Amino acid sequence: MAARASKLALRGPAVAAAAAKGSRQGAADADAIRSLARQHLWQQALTALASCWSQAVRPNLVTVTTCITACSRSSRWAHALHVHAELERDGPKPDTVACNALISAFEKGQQWERAVALFEEFPARSLVPTIVTFSALTSACDRGSHLGHGLRLLSEARRRDLKPDAVMLSSLIRACARGEQWEHGLHLMADARRREVKVDTVTYNATISACETGSRWQEALGLLDDMRSSALRPTVVTYGSLISTVEKGMPWQSSRWEDAWCLMADMLECKIQPSMIAFSALVTACDKGEQWARALSVLGGMEAHALKPDLVFCNAAISACQKAGQWTCGLALLDGLGGRTLQPDSITFNALIGAAERGREWQAASALLVEMRSQGLRPGVVSYNSTMQALARKGRMDLALDLLDEMTSAAIHLDTQSYRLLITECELSAALSREVDLFNTLEDISHDMHALGDRALGAASANVVAMRLLSAGCAAEAAALLAGPPRARPSALGSGLLAVGSAKVAGSASAARLRSEGFRASLKK
Repeated sequence: MAARASKLALRGPAVAAAAAKGSRQGAADADAIRSLARQHLWQQALTALASCWSQAVRPNLVTVTTCITACSRSSRWAHALHVHAELERDGPKPDTVACNALISAFEKGQQWERAVALFEEFPARSLVPTIVTFSALTSACDRGSHLGHGLRLLSEARRRDLKPDAVMLSSLIRACARGEQWEHGLHLMADARRREVKVDTVTYNATISACETGSRWQEALGLLDDMRSSALRPTVVTYGSLISTVEKGMPWQSSRWEDAWCLMADMLECKIQPSMIAFSALVTACDKGEQWARALSVLGGMEAHALKPDLVFCNAAISACQKAGQWTCGLALLDGLGGRTLQPDSITFNALIGAAERGREWQAASALLVEMRSQGLRPGVVSYNSTMQALARKGRMDLALDLLDEMTSAAIHLDTQSYRLLITECELSAALSREVDLFNTLEDISHDMHALGDRALGAASANVVAMRLLSAGCAAEAAALLAGPPRARPSALGSGLLAVGSAKVAGSASAARLRSEGFRASLKK
């Protein structure tokens, strides 16, 4: 018995030593896991954590939470959820920090419903949410485009006397921008400044983005001034949103392209590498301001910054050339699309045909229409209108009328612009017979137009053609034209013309009086 007691006494220190050694090993393992997690090596961290659990070693809560955070930063919400589930099963029980880390993982994985569901379990878990909890939840709702839920979270945070931070405000304002509720975004920013909440560059960027959705360029430029007065440095995101906001708030032929230009110059002066968004918005601003030369310089500047223009960008530059009638520059841009591995679309060709039409280059316009078809693109009303106008202005009404026949056979709806264009050009070229035939053809095609403006245009065109027929001594044709298919309510002028035509055909004295009285009276009206 004494010998057994002696052996047990000898084993005591050995057991204690083994326990101490295991404790030291567990601490070393925990340190290693946390180190891997902080280096964003989430896979290695999870492997080491699993090894500890398989050896019945229970890492502390801080170590496991660090692994969940590593998964969150790598947008691995499913892995974070698995670690959290193991923690709940084997202990220690997750605290608020661990749950916040999982909510953040859900946010990055766009799993806003899971984030809200976990938050709703806080009372049952006896957990008290912090401002970090609300910030992560608001970010999750922002990514899920659920502005209403985010605003309710803001109210709940304030009810708990928690002061919203910049992260929470930025998320809410971004959600306002996505929901096109820019007024609410500006109100949130103003309210934060009134409450002396410390906002950062991200918050300002989110607010400028909200201004962009509402085309509120004045407010956006005011926010830039506020940033500078707060010693906050604008970023490439700031300038990209600002230039886009100025461009979207511009009417056509506006001089505000200069604001966009100055913002780009300011960005370059601050040694900030411009983004594709900034360049694209700037070239569109130059297009709206009809600054074709500057649009081309933007294209060169973009390539100098090793950025590859896309088709939308090139189309905007071509459109600027079109407005200035610089069709040769537009063609040069078209030739350059192949070198940029870009395939022109209908917008590209419409802009080029429009440029050729402005430059009175009917042959170039016709060739572009043919090239458009050869590339498998279907010309539309805009394509035909511009080409017909280029042909008509050069006296090639025969080719213009051929295109009209082509439009009809292709079942392309004839709009009022084509209608007015061909009638006018026939009149200018003194092609009366073609003008009458064209009018009748167009009337047959357009007999089902219901818009009041189109019907009024039809009546007015009929009156003009009838007057020309009367001047040419074709009274019967004028009367037939005006007495043809119903268009709009007969105007006083049309009724007078019809009376004159009838008078000339009848050749009676009473009809002659109609001509002298009714026609003059209609002109007075």
